Amino acid sequence: MKTKLNINRALMHFGFLLFQIVYFIKLHLLFAGNKVFSDTSVPILTLNDAISTGIIKNRLDIDMGVGITKDREPSTMFLHMMRNIRKVRGNTSIIRRLVHRARPRFVTVSAVEGGDTLTIANIGTISGAAAVGKRFILKLMGITPGVGESIDVICVAKPASNKIQIDTNDSTKTLPAIPVNTKIMIIGTSFPQGTEPEDPVNTKVSIVEQPTQIFKNNWKVTKTAANERLYGGESERALRRSENERDHSEDLELSGLFNGAAVYIESDDTSNVHRGTFEGLEYNMINRSGNVYAYNAFDENLFKQLIFRTGKPLRIDGKQTSRVCIMNEAAMNMFWEKNQETMNTFTETTIFGQKVMSAQYATLKLDFVLHPLVCQKYDDLNKPYMMLWHPRYSEEVPMNGRDTFLHANVQAPRADAIEDYLLTETTFIHTLPEINGICIPN
Repeated sequence: MKTKLNINRALMHFGFLLFQIVYFIKLHLLFAGNKVFSDTSVPILTLNDAISTGIIKNRLDIDMGVGITKDREPSTMFLHMMRNIRKVRGNTSIIRRLVHRARPRFVTVSAVEGGDTLTIANIGTISGAAAVGKRFILKLMGITPGVGESIDVICVAKPASNKIQIDTNDSTKTLPAIPVNTKIMIIGTSFPQGTEPEDPVNTKVSIVEQPTQIFKNNWKVTKTAANERLYGGESERALRRSENERDHSEDLELSGLFNGAAVYIESDDTSNVHRGTFEGLEYNMINRSGNVYAYNAFDENLFKQLIFRTGKPLRIDGKQTSRVCIMNEAAMNMFWEKNQETMNTFTETTIFGQKVMSAQYATLKLDFVLHPLVCQKYDDLNKPYMMLWHPRYSEEVPMNGRDTFLHANVQAPRADAIEDYLLTETTFIHTLPEINGICIPN
């Protein structure tokens, strides 16, 4: 019995061994007949191989930062100051301001007839002769009195709107020869006893007028783009809004500084202005201030004359003894070098909400604004450019209900997109251009 059990176990082991031999022979034949397994080695990937083939790269959680870097903030120094001076709202698309200028005390002779009839030059667009009335005492300046001559004369008649007839104030004297361009000081009146007043001498109220200008900046994104999950902390719609807010404010800034002459475009069937462009500050200074130094070769003495001619106050209330200087790098460098030579230092101050560098001179305080966009327009480092501006006599007047406002979701009802836009209707108006001035290269 025991012998039979041992024989059975031996047969079982032999059968299992035979099965293994047959199985391995079958596997050998299978691999030997398969070219993929017989000719191609199994790839073994290193770490660098895995990255280069994109296996890990596509799984990286890349650090994109927490925001989007902007190359610059809006360069709106002029607009910022204008909106901190006084901003009233208008109710029409044409804005007017009334200006009453005092009777001038100095006029100039432009022609002489018969030795005693003088044509008086206009002062801007105003008749210079209108400042002189009968019985006014006048002092002829720049004429040295000689034997029998008098430099004090009296107006005895006004033969034309631009002419006066004069005689010596002292009847025992004779009139001197009066050359063209003689400057005359208007002193006062002298009436005989018991006489009635002559025709009144009054100056007219003048009107300064500007149209409003409409500014629009719009942006549009698809609703898919508006709902994308994005890096940078801003949605696509928010990014486009910030971009257009900057552009909109700089459009206002550059228009306020560099617009040309005012433009009124009227429709064919109505007298209402349907498009207007207001006048820029630079154009206003060049064409209305009378204080312009335009040069080919820069002359520092002429530049100084411009500054102190522009800076002299028209009144003594202390409000006209400073100017804001909107300038390029060449002008700023020149002032910096001169201040170093004279030990006059710049100080930082804030005017109308804008931080500026200031310097005090004998009769004038200058506040320097190095404007990035002005530096790009006038980029020659050897040619100073500067606008001398008195902000108190300038205004921004936005139309009531049309000040800067965001109009959101203005797309068509069926549009698969979102559209927004910024709108401003406003104007800039300058009432006393004669206290401003400009240095500009040709």
